[in-house]
Amino acid sequence: MPIWKITDQGPTQVSQTDLKQEHLLEQNLEDWIEANHALLGEQLLIVGRQVLIPDVNDRIDLLALDPQGNAVIIELKRGKLTDPVDMQALRYASYVSKWTFEDFERQARIYSGKVGDADFNFNDEYESFCTDAGADEVPDINSDQR
Repeated sequence: MPIWKITDQGPTQVSQTDLKQEHLLEQNLEDWIEANHALLGEQLLIVGRQVLIPDVNDRIDLLALDPQGNAVIIELKRGKLTDPVDMQALRYASYVSKWTFEDFERQARIYSGKVGDADFNFNDEYESFCTDAGADEVPDINSDQR
């Protein structure tokens, strides 16, 4: 399905391209999403980038929380897939499902560069995010993963 751009002269079809052709990498996708969460179509609180999963010595591209407190695993792929991505995401979700509030707090501290900062309060940051997103109550973290 084509994408259209509306101009003063009317709609014009946007030419199709791909990331490889544009010399873009997964890192570029991560940068864009990190800078503008709206690219994913929802409000998210990013708490980590290239998050190490020690159990498997692998990394989640981006880890976020949604306003319902769900962990959101964002795994990006740029080129042809060799492995089933859905299984990779499910595997990551199963590891993250064991995380506590403290695990998310530690990850958010690392992500924001606040390791050792006594003034960093992840709970306040999370509550503020939920409130700004329109949540009536601040939900528990990580009751579900997606």
